[in-house]
Amino acid sequence: MKPTASKWHRVWKCPASAVLPGVVDLNADQRSEWVRNRGKAIHQFLEHIGIEGVDYALALVPEEFRRYCAVLPLDDLPTHLSTEVAVAWNVRTRTARELGRNLGHRDYDTLPNPPTDDEIAGTYDLIGHEAAAAQGIKGYVGDWKFGRTRYPRPGQFGQTLMGALCVASLTKADSVVAELFHLREDGTHYAVRDTLDGWDLADAADQFERVFDLVEQYTMQWANGLEVPTVVGDHCAYCSARRSCPGTVGLIRELPTELVKLGLSISNDIELVRSSGPVLSVERAGVAYLAIERISDMLSEMKAEISRAAWHEDIPLPDGRVLGRTLRNERDVDGAVALQVLEARYGAQKARAAAKVKVPIAAIERLVADHKGTKEKFTTKNKTGALDLLLKEIEDAGGLTTTTEEVVRPFKPKRT
Repeated sequence: MKPTASKWHRVWKCPASAVLPGVVDLNADQRSEWVRNRGKAIHQFLEHIGIEGVDYALALVPEEFRRYCAVLPLDDLPTHLSTEVAVAWNVRTRTARELGRNLGHRDYDTLPNPPTDDEIAGTYDLIGHEAAAAQGIKGYVGDWKFGRTRYPRPGQFGQTLMGALCVASLTKADSVVAELFHLREDGTHYAVRDTLDGWDLADAADQFERVFDLVEQYTMQWANGLEVPTVVGDHCAYCSARRSCPGTVGLIRELPTELVKLGLSISNDIELVRSSGPVLSVERAGVAYLAIERISDMLSEMKAEISRAAWHEDIPLPDGRVLGRTLRNERDVDGAVALQVLEARYGAQKARAAAKVKVPIAAIERLVADHKGTKEKFTTKNKTGALDLLLKEIEDAGGLTTTTEEVVRPFKPKRT
């Protein structure tokens, strides 16, 4: 099946992933139905704002998802642009055409003007352009992203790069702003944007055409019973072909060999056995360390694969336990509320002695990124950025300490 723009990043990074047979996990689709419905509700809310206004748009949202929409920072989001625009990029002619707007589905082959064999279709949440006297026409493509999935920068992300190509073709834009809006459940957000000029767009078009050629070549190779080269990386996370991929499956198959290289083996009763012999030499230590890292990755892969299987069916373990779905309850204390109750009962001094307020550096970074001025630097070498100044203020108040200790870990030595 020809990939759509939403899957293009994976195909761009590993053309073989469009050829290898995939596995559809129907149960996974059922488990993520609520997440998909929430995303759809938020999408529709943002679409309706520009037409009917906030109050009416919010009233249309199903009640279970309304709170996620109510906390969105609407003043910071571009809700005035064209929404849910379906387009198709022709990798051969390097032109784009619009397929429709607000279709409500992604089944492009059912449209009156379906994509051709040389076209890749996709739907983008936000599309627009404006005439700027100095820069000519500037296009815009944006996409809402929900949840905790990590995406590359929009200028390095296949989906937004293809959207930028379509916008440039449709609007004759000289440059295109590509932007990803990451929306969190608590209503906070952060945006990442890149401006792509003509050189950037031409380079992307060149790369995409080469990838398209490779997909056609690998399709023929696979049909003739030949192996196709795969590329393992972050793009593998949601690839449906992982179980048939020589790259990911090959790692797991290599595990026994890698263990033997370290002088280890697994006995029939699941005991890890170290063969007799000399202690690991310094000369072999570096090689062994990299092997251990590799084995750790393999074990994580194997454990994740087994856990996915156990979600659907209990797996008996040799020691008498059963690996399967079960409930786990965790109690989470709201620190601000608990502190009030403790102060009322034991007094402020004793309550504060018992309470430890933790503010992660990452949370501070996100807060500064969300609220810094448009012309304000996030961080600078001379420590005058918004984050630098805030951390200095916290440090001066005694709220930030740096502890230095010697540890053993990989690092790159400085050049002399």
